[in-house]
Amino acid sequence: MDGELSNPLRIWEDIEDCEIIPGDQIGKTLSRTSRDVPCLLKPRSIEGLRQIVATATKYQCPIYPISRGKNWGYGAHLPVQNGSTIVSLERLRKIGPCIPESNKIYLEPGVSQEDLYTYLKNNYPQFTFNVTAGGSDTSILGNCLERGIGYCRSRANELHGLQVLTIDGEFIQQNPDLWHPSHPEGIGAGWEGLFFQSNFGIITGGWFTLIPKQDSGIFISLLNADLDTLIEDFRTLYRHQVLDEITHIGDPGRKEYVLKGLIAKKFPNLSTQQIAKVIQQHGSDAFQGVTAVHGRTTINKARVREIKKLISPSTDLKAFTPRTVEQIASISRWIPFPYFRNLGIFLESVAELLKLSEGEPTNIGHLSIKMKGDDPNLAEESAVYLNATLPNDRNATQELRKLLDLGGYKYSITYIVDTRQSISAIITIHFEDEVAPPVQEALGHLTKALIEKGFPPYRSGIDQMEHLEMPLINKKLKHLFDPENLIAPGRYL
Repeated sequence: MDGELSNPLRIWEDIEDCEIIPGDQIGKTLSRTSRDVPCLLKPRSIEGLRQIVATATKYQCPIYPISRGKNWGYGAHLPVQNGSTIVSLERLRKIGPCIPESNKIYLEPGVSQEDLYTYLKNNYPQFTFNVTAGGSDTSILGNCLERGIGYCRSRANELHGLQVLTIDGEFIQQNPDLWHPSHPEGIGAGWEGLFFQSNFGIITGGWFTLIPKQDSGIFISLLNADLDTLIEDFRTLYRHQVLDEITHIGDPGRKEYVLKGLIAKKFPNLSTQQIAKVIQQHGSDAFQGVTAVHGRTTINKARVREIKKLISPSTDLKAFTPRTVEQIASISRWIPFPYFRNLGIFLESVAELLKLSEGEPTNIGHLSIKMKGDDPNLAEESAVYLNATLPNDRNATQELRKLLDLGGYKYSITYIVDTRQSISAIITIHFEDEVAPPVQEALGHLTKALIEKGFPPYRSGIDQMEHLEMPLINKKLKHLFDPENLIAPGRYL
């Protein structure tokens, strides 16, 4: 046994149908975080995963399960602590069964947004789903378990009927005689929430909520130079139930990042100067909130009329459909004036954003960083993501920006407003590779400063978790499910 432990790869060699990647071959991350990792395992079956858990228990080796390792800016594929063997579930990609009458479909953790989009297109075209901007190849279950936010709503309540593998090799799941996907709460004590943002077990599958496609969709854009006025406008619209989908508000810095990337991707032959001219003529320095309304055409048009009545006089409303954008862009190509040609370029480029609200996953969210190829981990400029939940206080957004300015960070922010009147700030801190260590150190101080200000996070990156003072009940539950602390040590504890 001592010989096996001296070589961390040997103890996994008897696992059936499992790829073993040595630790020195594991790639870097967007946040440039590093960990000392023995190896990365990729089981191809649930049984292979079960054998990994049994081996980890036998040799007391900590393991760190990931779905697909695309948790960009929060640590990606790396564990919280050194010494953990990474276990990627990316090859567990079963889709189905689907119960159309209940709007539910069963997924394994390796199923990506693109996988589900293609599956629905080929088998259940009457459905779409709540897409995030994380990328086409990100895991749906992984994002749900982190309580990610999509373009329609939060994903925290879209995953039910979990199958969980515990460290003793047993499965926890609902009793099929007492539970059905159409009534996800079931009967008795609700235990599934224990496995969101925790390290008590390994989720191997669950039932995901689909969205029936609607007759029409109208995209709503509100612009205002004053962020707090814009946020209050959206809160008013939610209070009156005129809107029911998530709003993303981009600050001018993030908008410029994304617009440059969108135009360069759509029109790769344009020079930097030409792209800047397009943005100057048709972009805006104002804060911009984007959301959508879906449903019957007559109801959607009535909603737009109500929005006009309820927003502030200083807020500019634009309402359009994908068809409208396509028509204007097409006409603009034939008008022999640079201003109108640039309008066509601008509209064709931003049309990519609309796909997310329509349930089509894309990688345009990556354009908020300086990409080099298709992998954010190899981006030219590094970045870490963190977030803050803001109180409904008009001064909160100003206090947040003051805190970031005081630290001298190069940052951009997306503010998310939802039907619960919750305001979440998704912060991207941009930096060059050579300053990664001090940025990682500063991230801890910034996390504590945000919490002290009353701006707590709703999810955490691996470098922030040691600064979270989680309730004592978390430790008690961890001891109950995993007394030897072998599954994802340090995660949300």
